[in-house]
This record gives sequence, structure tokens and C-alpha cells, in this order.
Amino acid sequence: MILRKFGIVAVFFAVLIGLSFQVKELSFDNYEWMDEDNPDQIIKTYLDEEFSPGEDLVVGISLKTPYFTQETLDQIKAATQKIEEIALVDEVETPLTATIVRGSGDVLRIESYEEAIDQGHLKSLRAYETHFKNSQYWGRLMSVDEQHIAFVVTCDIDPQEFSYISRETILNGVSAALDGQEWVREYHFSGELQLSHQIDVQTKQNLKRLLGMSVGLILVFLYIIFRQLIKVLIVAASASVTVLATIAIVTLRGHPITAVGLILPVVIIVIAIADSIHILTRWETLRHQIKDHQLLLKTTMKETWVPCLVTSLTTGVGFGAFYFSEIIPLRNFGVDGFLTVFTAYMLIIGISWGGLYVFQEPLSKVPLKKVQHRIQAGFRLTHILTQQYWKPILITSLAIVMIFAYMLRHIYTETNFLDVFFKEKSEVYQSFLYIDDHLGGSGNVDIILSSEEPGHYKTADVVRQLEAIEKTLLKHPKINHVHSFLNPLEMVHDQISGEGRLPDSDEGVSQEMLFLEFSRGEDKNDVLSTHIDFDYSNTRIHLQTPNISANETSALLHDLDTVLKDAGFPGYFYGGSSVFFKALSGYILHTQLLSIALTLSAIWIMFMVIFGFKLGTLGMIPNIIPITMTLGMIAALNIPFDFATVLISSISFGICVDDSIHFIHYYKLEKERGKSFQERTQKTVQTLGYPILLTTLLLVIGFGVFMSADLVLLCRFGIFTVYAISIAFIADIIILPAALRAFDSKD
Repeated sequence: MILRKFGIVAVFFAVLIGLSFQVKELSFDNYEWMDEDNPDQIIKTYLDEEFSPGEDLVVGISLKTPYFTQETLDQIKAATQKIEEIALVDEVETPLTATIVRGSGDVLRIESYEEAIDQGHLKSLRAYETHFKNSQYWGRLMSVDEQHIAFVVTCDIDPQEFSYISRETILNGVSAALDGQEWVREYHFSGELQLSHQIDVQTKQNLKRLLGMSVGLILVFLYIIFRQLIKVLIVAASASVTVLATIAIVTLRGHPITAVGLILPVVIIVIAIADSIHILTRWETLRHQIKDHQLLLKTTMKETWVPCLVTSLTTGVGFGAFYFSEIIPLRNFGVDGFLTVFTAYMLIIGISWGGLYVFQEPLSKVPLKKVQHRIQAGFRLTHILTQQYWKPILITSLAIVMIFAYMLRHIYTETNFLDVFFKEKSEVYQSFLYIDDHLGGSGNVDIILSSEEPGHYKTADVVRQLEAIEKTLLKHPKINHVHSFLNPLEMVHDQISGEGRLPDSDEGVSQEMLFLEFSRGEDKNDVLSTHIDFDYSNTRIHLQTPNISANETSALLHDLDTVLKDAGFPGYFYGGSSVFFKALSGYILHTQLLSIALTLSAIWIMFMVIFGFKLGTLGMIPNIIPITMTLGMIAALNIPFDFATVLISSISFGICVDDSIHFIHYYKLEKERGKSFQERTQKTVQTLGYPILLTTLLLVIGFGVFMSADLVLLCRFGIFTVYAISIAFIADIIILPAALRAFDSKD
């Protein structure tokens, strides 16, 4: 007997140590959102490869000293060189390195402002100031009040190869180049690189903090409830092993932890502890009826393995429904969650039963606590009331559900990555607003005009057409700047003709474009590659906007359609970060509807197979109610459906249904034993009320820690999941017995 117990403990520690080795392989990455063959990802990749390779980092700098002074320019030049020396940085565009076209006699030169000043092509700082304020860079690389400038950092690397480490290297290098500079008052990062990295940083920090908080709070809660160190240790052992197993599954499948995925380890802790509590409380109840230790353990195992398995199935379905999402983090979350839940089931069952086997004798000597007697007495009173007033309970419940269902008509989806992930007062959010307020905007939309005819965008008619379109676009309230190949073309024409306009003949366009082609392939003065392809069949118009939401992007694209369709171009499509985020918004709504439909259908079928049609259908009632009320509340509060809300419905449903399963399973056992309706409902409520209350409090604590998260996504997830769990408890204890009284009261 002693050797057997020692063997169980040894196996536990072997598993614990083995799983611990996977923790060091854990990585964080929030960059990859779509599959390579997804149409929206294809456009994004096309833009990266054809026009603007790598990720951009925009650094907004508030100046402490006047810009147009030699001392300030020398310091900016030195800082720029330091940034360009960072391994992954390809180019840094500043008001000093911005490319211009200058003429000297019969010679035209494509050079930077810095080169023009050094070589005397701009005779003085006054000449530089005058030229810059009349250029396309005014208001974009320098604010109109001359107090703020922008550094646009471009990285020459495949975007798919960017990692947390590489992004951190770039950001740290830029910070090192700017920290302590006399001319810098403060600086702010924005751009896709910064957005992805800050989500990674917050994911990493929140995972550590939330895991620590949840473990600490839950252990304190368990000790208050049990007042027995052995029981706390059994539950803690289940939780620790399942968390390590979760991390092992994620790392072995090659997935990083994302802002969505960090929910999984915390949720698994709660699931593990909830099942352990059900097993321990069932053993606690049975030990006063069965004195033989072996029979007691066998009976506990017999009465808990099925409901725990079914709860794992339903929870697994809640996670697994996200497998069908087009969004990679949600899909990975679904698959990882599904595998983790069933792995956790085996570990929880094994550790809980093993713990009872090893420590059954000392646990059997502890008397039942008085507080448990009082709580059970309270549930007996609740049962009496539900059986006496079952009609008003059901009618009121139906009315409330109908009201919240009516609120669902206000559902809408929205994706603004700043609003989804960062609080408005956060440093990240304020940095993007800084760029919006002073330097042209942190959002962008690309129009790609396509043609199958090489050289199509090298004629005077097309140039005039594009010029007219750009003037129209600049009148739009959401568009701050428009960039295309017309900008460098206008610079060339101005130097040739002395007129600040575009060439008006095919020959003029061809000659001036030919001059610009000589810049192609050079590292810093290639002014065409970001705007047009090599055979002039496709060109890009880059629109700089403030950070706008998905709905605002949709409205902008609608306005662009009106302009472009009237122009009669051969073809066009949209790209850019704002358009990509808008596409994610649509996929989120699709995922929301699909996950709810799959979860509801799968769990209902599962209930009917296990409990029969009548009990299975009745068991769905206390779970449809909290989900309907939760989604209705979200809609009523005018909160958009985004990455947070898409997780709430399916995961909450998969977890809330757990207590209903235990309730229906025990109720069915009592029915099969020949008990009358009054006896079986009273025994079920009295026996399971206490563990259901404990698991509800546990879930509230476990999910409640998300409310303290820095990421808005996690805060919303925590708030509304706690709301759903609280309603589910009321539905299980009050509405479900009333429904059974109405439809299953015949003996």
C-alpha cells in the first residue's frame, strides 16, 4: 500500500518536471493574422513585396530646439546614422534625408536634402527651409508649427520573419539613438511594427501577472473554503500540471502565445480546479454514507467521471468552434483549447483520484464544517420556493430573455486595433494620437490601380486623370495626405520647366519618368519603387489618414469607389493597414455567428444523446439564458463585437454548461433509483448546490482577474464572462428546477 502511494506521488512529480521543460520554449507573437492564401493577406503581401518591403516604424519627435539650425541638423544626422546601423533597418526617412530633385545647369540630380546642403545645391538653411515648406513633406515629416518631426524607419526583411526579438531590437536601437539628445523633448512610436510589438509586450506581461493573480487568489479561496491543506494541495496539483500541459501543447504545436491565446492558461486553471472541487465535494458527501475506503473511492469515481467527461466535451466544443475561423490566432486558440481540455480531463481525474487514494485516511477524520450545513439548508429553502412558485419564475425568465433578445438587433461589429487592445489613456494609444494630431496620421489606405497593359501609367492622359483624382481625394475629411508617383514626377518637371505642375505630353511624361528610373535600385534615392511597378502596369496611391475604425474605413472606401468608378480605370483594389483591419472586422462577425451556432448545436446534441431528449433539452435552458442576456447586454451598451466579445459567447457557454451537466446527471441518477420528483429534485439541489456555488465563486475569481488586465480585449472578456457565469448560477439553482417541475414532475 505504501509503495503504491509512493509510486503515485513519484509519477506526479515526473510528469510535473517533464512538462516544465516546455516553458522555456514559449514565445509571443501577434503579427500573423491571416493565412497566406487569404485574399486580404495576399494583397497585404503583394504591397510588402512590390511597393514597401518590411514593416514601418514611425517615430514622432517633439523638438526642444529650433529645427532649421545647423546644430540641430548635425545632431539629427548623427542620430539617423545610428538608427541606420541597426542590423534590420534598411532606410530612415527624415526631413533631412527626404528625397528631392534638384537642377544645376543642364544636370538634374536625385538627392536628399542632406546631400543637397552638403554639396551646396541648397545654398543656405534658409533655402532649405523655403524648399521644404513647399514640398510634399511639409505637414507629414514636419508639423506645420515646426515643433514636431517624423522619422519613418523601413526594415528590409520579409514581414513573415519578424519576431518579438527582432522588433524589440529595432525599437531598443531607435530609443538608444534618441535618448538623452539635447534636441529631443520627447518621442513617440507608431506604425505596424510598434503596434505588433506592444501587443506582444502586453501579452507577455499580462500572462505572468494574471496567472500569478489567479493562482494566488484561488489558493486563498480554496483554503478559506476547505480549511484543509491536503485538499488545497490536491487541487493545486491538478491546476499546476494542467497549466504546464497547456503550455506544452501550445509550444509543441509551434504556436506562439497571442493576446487571444493567453486566455487559455488562466481558463484551464479554473476548469481544472472546478472539476477537482466537484470530485472532492462528492467524496465529502459520500464519506458520511460509505465507511469502507475502497468502496468510497470507487463510488466517487463512478459518480464523477461521466459528468466531468461531459463537461470537458462541452468546454472543448466551446473552444473547438474557433477552429473554423479565418483569423489565425482564433483558429490556433480553438485547436489548442480543444486538445488542452481533454488532456486536462485526464490529468485532473488522475490527480484528484490519486490524491484521494494517497490521503484518504487523514481526510476521513475531518468533520463536516458547519458552514456547509448552513449553505445546504439555504439550498433546501431555495428548492421549496422554486417548486412553489415555478410558474412565475418561468414566466419572468421568459420575459427577461425576450427583452435581451430584442436588444440583439443593435449588434454591430467594429475593429480598431487601438480600441480593441489598448486603453485610451495608455502610452501606446496616446503615441498614435500624437502622430494623428501633428504628423499627418497613423492610418493608411492604399489604392492599387491595375492594368494588363505595360506602360499604361506612363501617358499624359493618365497623369492628368490621376492628378484630378488626387485633388478630389484631398478634399475628403479623413484623408490628410496623398502620395503617388506624381509627387516625384512633379519635382522633375518643376526643375525642367520651372512650373510646379505635371508634364502635358506623352513625350514629356516618358522622358521625365525615364530620368526617375535611373534612381531605381539605389538604397536611398529610389523614388519610384514605392509607387509604381517596373513595367508601369500597376501603381499605388497611398492615402495617409488618422487612426480610423473599420466602419469609418468602410465609409471611406465607399467614397473612394464613387471617385474611382467615375474615372473609369481598368481595375483597382484596396490595401493598407486600415483596410486589413476592416477585413478582420468582417471575419470576426462571421466567427461570432459560426462559433455560437456550432457550440449550441453540438452541446444540445450531446445533451440529448447522454440524457435523452427531454432532460437534454431542459438542461439547455439555464445555459441559453445567460448567453442571450450577455450578448443582449453588450448590444444594449453599444459595445461593438470584436476580439473580446467573439470569445465570450462560446467560451462562456462551454463553461457555464458544466454545472448544468452535474445537476442533470445527478438528477437522472436519482430518478433511475426510483425516487419521487420531490425527493430527486430536493436531493440534487441539496447535494450539488454547495459545489455549484463553490465552482461559481471560483469561476468569478478566475475570470475576474481579467478585469485588471492592461489589454481592453481581456478586460471586456473578464467583465462579461463573470456576468454570464453569475446568471448561469441563478439559472441552474432556480430556473432549471422550475423547468423540471413544469416538464418532468411525473413519477
